[in-house]
Amino acid sequence: MNFKLALVFSLCLMVGILTGCSSDPVMPEEPSIATGTTDGTGISTVSNGPYSIEVSVVNTSLSPVSGAAVACYLLHEHLLTIASLPNGSYYPGLVVTDLEDAQRRHSVGAGSGPDIVGSAKPARETEISIEVIVHSAGIASYGYDGDPENYDLIQSDSWTTENTQTLDMESFYHYMDTVDFNGSVFVHLDQEISTAAGAGRQLASFLLGQINTFEAFASLMSWELRLFSGDTVTVTTMTYMENNLPLMNISGLSMYRDFWIQFTLTWGENPWDLDSHLYTPEIPGDFDTLAYHVYYASPGYAAEPPYADLDVDDVTSYGPEHITIWDEFPGTYIYAVYHYSGTGTIATSQAQVGVLKPDGTVQSFNVPDDIAAGDNYWWHVCNVDGETGVITVVDTIAASTPGWGYYSMPPGANIAMPPKNSQ
Repeated sequence: MNFKLALVFSLCLMVGILTGCSSDPVMPEEPSIATGTTDGTGISTVSNGPYSIEVSVVNTSLSPVSGAAVACYLLHEHLLTIASLPNGSYYPGLVVTDLEDAQRRHSVGAGSGPDIVGSAKPARETEISIEVIVHSAGIASYGYDGDPENYDLIQSDSWTTENTQTLDMESFYHYMDTVDFNGSVFVHLDQEISTAAGAGRQLASFLLGQINTFEAFASLMSWELRLFSGDTVTVTTMTYMENNLPLMNISGLSMYRDFWIQFTLTWGENPWDLDSHLYTPEIPGDFDTLAYHVYYASPGYAAEPPYADLDVDDVTSYGPEHITIWDEFPGTYIYAVYHYSGTGTIATSQAQVGVLKPDGTVQSFNVPDDIAAGDNYWWHVCNVDGETGVITVVDTIAASTPGWGYYSMPPGANIAMPPKNSQ
């Protein structure tokens, strides 16, 4: 009996010793920033306050990404990590890690898939490992389908200082240059602003080095977040230890929507040149009543016939291109996409079209998966009734133009597109 009691006592003592040896999580006592650059294995290890932080930057295939600039910011209970490629080959990544969980748990919120901004990796004691997932860059912006976990805690942390102001969109564009990290910046919409704008998402990143004009910026903002050049926004930026964080949170919006309908076209790397085409009903002018064809060779006008215009002709992959109808007329508007040049077919182009109305509603189209597209260069996306605004889905790939108008040929003709100066 004495032996059994001694054995039980010994076991209890060992458990007590082991329990007593388990340390509480180490939490930061003051703010601190650490920066680094990933090596050939995609890893950068930095010392930040009481932590040794291993940051692993990978792409969506989980392959290591070297040469990424990383910055780690200590919050009271969380760690903010941002990774960005100075050459703009990837969109930036952002992770907000719970410091206690990162030390106590063997795995924390690992995620996968193309819409993951980043995920935390296992960690022990004061050694913390972070994995940041970055996406290969196409156009100069990227919209995330979900917010990073704990994103809202960055702004509420007392170690960050807020600066809120109301700006028109052009002032907002120039202001972004003051808060970027290696040429990249995140723009975040409050949930109610996202809903009011019809954005369908709350977060997008922008590669400022690839955006040379306000017009290009406005085009990207309308595509990613449904904010337009005439809007006014209330934006909050954050300072951390006298450093501007590359985060812009929009909590107020005054919308200015003076258009009737806007078509937005984006696509993949190949074919590299797709074109937006709009065929209008007959529109009265000073001397004639004509149907018009709005496209790169005849981009139209906002304040005179055809009261519709193309903003830009993108000839180097991705887009976006916008055709906007500013004033509508009775009859049928036809919207189509043409494969002008580049390898592959329009069916393999990954083309997407969004049709936006002033009330924020958006109807989206993906190019049909027609493996036999071949020389059928036209994607007839939809028709719009000029009186009711009702959108009729067509969504077919064909060999000939679906419409005609001023400077164009009748339907059924395989017209040769006018040459472009750049090609």
